[in-house]
Amino acid sequence: NITGPEWLYSFYRLLPRVGLIALVMAATRSLMNYELGIMNYEAKKPVATLRTTHYALRPTSHVPRPTSLLPLILHLVFPLALAFSLARLVSIEGGIQGRQILPALGSIAIVTLWGWWMILLPRLRLPILGGLMVLMFGLALWLPFGVVARAYHPPALLTEADLPADLPRLDRTFNDEMKLIAVDVGAAVARPGERVPVTVTWQALKPMTTDYSVFVHLIGRNYESVGQFNTYPALGLRPTTTLEPGQIIVDTYPVLINGGAAAPTRLLVNVGLFNINEPGRPGIPALDSNGNEVSPTVGQLKLIPNIWPDAPSPPLAEFADNIQLGQATLQNCDSSASGCTVIFTWLAQAQPTADYTVFIQLWHDGEQVRGFDGPPVAGDYPTPLWDNGEVIVDVHPIDLADLPAGEYRLVAGLYHLQSGTRLAAYKDGEPLPDFAVEVGGIEIGD
Repeated sequence: NITGPEWLYSFYRLLPRVGLIALVMAATRSLMNYELGIMNYEAKKPVATLRTTHYALRPTSHVPRPTSLLPLILHLVFPLALAFSLARLVSIEGGIQGRQILPALGSIAIVTLWGWWMILLPRLRLPILGGLMVLMFGLALWLPFGVVARAYHPPALLTEADLPADLPRLDRTFNDEMKLIAVDVGAAVARPGERVPVTVTWQALKPMTTDYSVFVHLIGRNYESVGQFNTYPALGLRPTTTLEPGQIIVDTYPVLINGGAAAPTRLLVNVGLFNINEPGRPGIPALDSNGNEVSPTVGQLKLIPNIWPDAPSPPLAEFADNIQLGQATLQNCDSSASGCTVIFTWLAQAQPTADYTVFIQLWHDGEQVRGFDGPPVAGDYPTPLWDNGEVIVDVHPIDLADLPAGEYRLVAGLYHLQSGTRLAAYKDGEPLPDFAVEVGGIEIGD
């Protein structure tokens, strides 16, 4: 999508908001006047004279009836109903297109104009509204040439001499025809529903007969795609068949993150080429400078939720390296046949300095009978990505199958995988035995 300057959207947002507020105020005043008119009518008595009897006029002769507001109410309800539908769409697919708002555009214009008409003094209505209409018409004329046309200018063709000397290079080749020189992810942190600009530097290695397409995928939890942008280079303005050997283009792809993407998580950025006419559209293998096939992952960022969960207080335990365990909850652990899970709520006080692994141990009669080790959030959100104020909900499955009846206890903690050293754990300032936190007890029946 082609976007205009931010001030333009601020102006377009301001107009209907002022109109809506003014209209609500005017409608409220009309209803109050109607009720007041009824009260005055009821209070008046017929006045008899020698010639005739006069009655007070009904209030409806000079005060608008509520039914006269019905067209306005319908114009208000329709955009609200459409907004509800689009909000549901955003939560499922992560974004909307501007054309999806067009059915309500007429109602929005009527409500806006009506509101401005009601708030302005009679002598100022025509000059101000006329000026706004002229301004809107001028913006409509400027947008195609000042914004849209500029977006269709193809990016400049560069050479190796134009690239910065300190550019972090990847130098991955595809079919010995195109080289991915470098990638720059334009955001370190993002939220669901936002766009992440990914800038890629491409170079043609030889003349091509195929117009290759570019894919940019954002990979979240469980290696599932939570955002993608598939296009031709430069949005089709620089087809690969038009590039000559040695020519370089710098292309930016705004990738939209799905509104329902699970967070927090690490997002992997995958970039590559594919032939849209090839069955199945498989990605072309990427080779490094030594000719070895490599992963399409070229970068990463972190995805955080729009609203963090509440932090339990007081914490169950405090660990070294700026980590607290807010709470640990057992679910479905009442029998060996159920799917038992332990849910940790980790609290980050600052960014941890190392990548830690969670250990979970099941003990019975003073002996460890099972162990369940794994990284937080199944490896999708490692501790070096955590930061101050984050609340990380971490679910770990516990296998209770084939265990004899009896009482068991679970303990847990953190350790450094490479060295095996446990992270120090404390409760009320005192170190916990073996730096392990008592999570809870499990009783397995016969």
